[in-house]
Amino acid sequence: MENLEDTSVINWMKEQNEYTHKILNQFPINEELYNRMHEIANLSQAIIGSVSHRAGRFFFIKILQEDEIGKLYYREGLDGEDILLIAPDQFKPEGAASASINYYEPSHDGKLVAFGISVDGSEDAILRIIDVDHKRLYDEEIDRAMIGNPVWLPDNQSFFMNRLQDPGADPDPGKFYLDSEAYMHIVDTDPDEDRLLLSRKSCPDLGFIPSDFPIIFECDAEHDIMMAAAVHGVQKELTLFLAPLSARNKQKINWEKICDTDQKVTDCDLLDGNLFYITYKDAPKYKLCKVPLKDPDFNNQHIILPEEEAVLEYFSIASDAIYTQSMLAGLGIIKRIPHGQTDQILKIDLPVQGNISFVDNDKEKEGILFSLTS
Repeated sequence: MENLEDTSVINWMKEQNEYTHKILNQFPINEELYNRMHEIANLSQAIIGSVSHRAGRFFFIKILQEDEIGKLYYREGLDGEDILLIAPDQFKPEGAASASINYYEPSHDGKLVAFGISVDGSEDAILRIIDVDHKRLYDEEIDRAMIGNPVWLPDNQSFFMNRLQDPGADPDPGKFYLDSEAYMHIVDTDPDEDRLLLSRKSCPDLGFIPSDFPIIFECDAEHDIMMAAAVHGVQKELTLFLAPLSARNKQKINWEKICDTDQKVTDCDLLDGNLFYITYKDAPKYKLCKVPLKDPDFNNQHIILPEEEAVLEYFSIASDAIYTQSMLAGLGIIKRIPHGQTDQILKIDLPVQGNISFVDNDKEKEGILFSLTS
């Protein structure tokens, strides 16, 4: 199925298309239904997604009706004018059919954006950095950044990221995703000089296997903490590691494993020296807990939101509260838990019932951004 030039695949697709039309054409309202669907699809002038909010700026991917691929825009405040920042075609090399934005992440002050660009649907991203105010691209082009996952440090001039291994002169496709590594990159410097912070080879005692992806996903300068996870392929349970943020420039970083897959942690975040996390250990529909990072005893955790009838999916931390996203009978539920007031949990009234998805949060700002599809 991956080879669209294979004759058997082409014939199969044609047969499926003909069969589908044969069935649909039996219904007299088929043309009327098609016209109505086309009418509804064209009601919107644009599709907006992947929204981020940083220091008063809103960043988002927008696809206009005439566009085939989304472009990155930003605006100053909610009511500002949409300003085009990145059009993927400008990165399309000669001979390529298309280019697209795989991911992007603005710095905390909203002045820089790290983003991944790939061509012809390959998803093999090259990470670039752009100065938002001047629309100036920095020189570095960081390859092997398919996973990427840039996480900005508080200085707004450096970020953590994941890079796939260098395949060398004779790459083996079977090893393409093996032994990726977590680095720290400083803006406007040579990527070849980036600091290696975490990998199976650099930290052999941590129990990484070649197919694990090391991701440094959070840091807390006030408490001198950086958190990392071993993402085990498609397995949702995480292995978590802790190290001093101040050690990021040292030759040897002493990472401490604080949680393995047996704790069944699927999502986590930091706040005020505590680790908040979702787990389904002893809770098939999941629960939200926290442990202090000074003594992360997962067998003696504090339960923030116990298991409920709805399935707990995600949570986001804002300055005013923790917001949780759950699902019951296919419909989304958002709850607000004020910091330190677990007896004041409030279910948010939504304008309509439907599917919800958390989009963005800022620990320095109140509230969250979420999408709602009815």
